[in-house]
This record gives sequence, structure tokens and C-alpha cells, in this order.
Amino acid sequence: MSARSGIVSAPASTPISTPAKSRTTRASSSREAQAVLGEPRYREIEETYPTALLIATLRALKRDGELHADDVDLLSRMIDAMICKIGLLLPHADDSRKLRRNGQKIVAAVLETFRQKV
Repeated sequence: MSARSGIVSAPASTPISTPAKSRTTRASSSREAQAVLGEPRYREIEETYPTALLIATLRALKRDGELHADDVDLLSRMIDAMICKIGLLLPHADDSRKLRRNGQKIVAAVLETFRQKV
């Protein structure tokens, strides 16, 4: 937990991904973050600050008009908290694959509510 922000984040070695409707969408979001930030900076952030990468990606989507959220930082932290909660539940799940799929659907549904309709 950061003393300054009071936010708990996963260790840098913990893989964090943004669940989405499909692997293609997840790969696309990752490519967008890499394109916006540049490969070296993207990797540096990903390895050091997993939450910062999520925030940077959602900010980029908002800047590009693909995301409508008044407070992207709050949205990012709430999505991160949901992802972390899923991770905490996985070791105790009777069916971890089902839990992961259902968790991804929930996170994707939340993100979809903020997606700009073209």
C-alpha cells in the first residue's frame, strides 16, 4: 500500500491484464498502449507499475475519443481492484477457469458502459 495514496497495487512481477470481450480486443488494447507510450516506456511501466499501465491505456482511449469517463483515474483503480479481487479468489475456486471467465465478463461489461459508441 502506498502511504501517500492509500492504494494497494500488485507487485511488479504480478501479470495484470485488462479483461475484455475477446483476445483480439485485449491484444488491441495492449498494442494501443505500446503505440502511445513507445515500447521501452511501455515495458518499463508494465514491469514497475502495473496500475499505471492500466491508467495510461484508459487515458489514451479517452484522449482518442473511445472512452467516456469523467474520472479515468478512479475508473482505472476500480477496474484494477476488480482484477485483483479475481486473482485473490482464483486459488480458492472450485472451478478457476469458470471464475476467470465470469470475472472477465464482469470487467468487460463495466468497461463497455464507458466505451464511446461510434
